[in-house]
Amino acid sequence: MKTFEEFEKVMLDFYDEIQATIERLEEEKGASRAEIMCVLGNMLADAARDAGVTKETFLRTMEVTWMQDTDEPPSLH
Repeated sequence: MKTFEEFEKVMLDFYDEIQATIERLEEEKGASRAEIMCVLGNMLADAARDAGVTKETFLRTMEVTWMQDTDEPPSLH
């Protein structure tokens, strides 16, 4: 089992890699934020279903994330 510090590092690295990929797709492929949101939203919903997350919990989690209103990665604390 991972320690919290290991988990945090993996999650922050994951966030950075996804952000870099999004920026590359915008620059090289001309992908719009709406297109990126569509793809990521579907991938996130699939991951949530595979993890056994209920629709209500998934939507509540997305609402909390939306309300953070920040450009910083979500806090793991």
